[in-house]
Amino acid sequence: THAAAWTKRPGRVVGFGVLPPVPDEGIIELASALQTDESALVQAELFWRGLGQEPIVVADGPGLVRARTVCCLINEASSLLMEGVASAEDIDKAMRLGMNYPLGPLAWADIIGLDAVLGVMTGLFEEWGDDRYRPTPLLRRMVAANMLGQKTGRGFFAYESE
Repeated sequence: THAAAWTKRPGRVVGFGVLPPVPDEGIIELASALQTDESALVQAELFWRGLGQEPIVVADGPGLVRARTVCCLINEASSLLMEGVASAEDIDKAMRLGMNYPLGPLAWADIIGLDAVLGVMTGLFEEWGDDRYRPTPLLRRMVAANMLGQKTGRGFFAYESE
């Protein structure tokens, strides 16, 4: 809705959300702005289907569905690590093996980028003002230290440069 307000043709704006790793075929979240014309949404759905993605329509807002859910999980895992409840390795192992998640939340954070996770959490907190969306101090400090995950070689885990 905010991006649509910046354009001369707000009816043609459709937001979309992706979350790394992006498979060749998967789900794409489409979000209509308050100003979006139905025809623009239909065009967006056809476009993404043509790329092998399955579009789903979600409400416009910070994080949409997947990023909001995964970033909240990452934020909670960051809190567990910060509080010394378990190591990063054990937090991820608990979620992979115990909950059948494809990735542990901290490894997922490193793939997404801690700066992107912080951006989603900050947006959610600013939008809703709810403490459950407050980014953990550890996440803020790691971003300030440029420990952004795989793209910088260091996040919750260390990565060798190629």
